[in-house]
Amino acid sequence: MTRTDEILDAKLQRLADATAELRARPGFTDRVMVAAEAATAPLWLESVSVSARSVFAVAVLMAVSALGLAIHSDWAATEASAVAYGTMEVDWQ
Repeated sequence: MTRTDEILDAKLQRLADATAELRARPGFTDRVMVAAEAATAPLWLESVSVSARSVFAVAVLMAVSALGLAIHSDWAATEASAVAYGTMEVDWQ
């Protein structure tokens, strides 16, 4: 055993001794069980509402992405046509 392990073991033992008397209040488990049994599952409308928020967030993200792609594509097409127009040999009289 190394010196570091001995120090760690001593610290853990002090912590165990200091917290040995800490316990939950009487009836804690019963109160937790009553609260757990009283909790109801969400109604179908609440479930749909939570799902709809997630779907809406994804839809907004997709719409913004599609708009960005459309702007980029339009810019690329405009630049390509400008380059093609610039390379044409047209006599200006």
